[in-house]
Amino acid sequence: MEIDHCMHELILFLDILCAMSRLLVSRVNHLKDHIF
Repeated sequence: MEIDHCMHELILFLDILCAMSRLLVSRVNHLKDHIF
């Protein structure tokens, strides 16, 4: 039961991490368009 809860937390954390990195990548690409 406890392990299942940990897995759920981990998946949620990975989901947030993925969304943040995607946001960061799109922002970097946006900056590149302005600079070059």
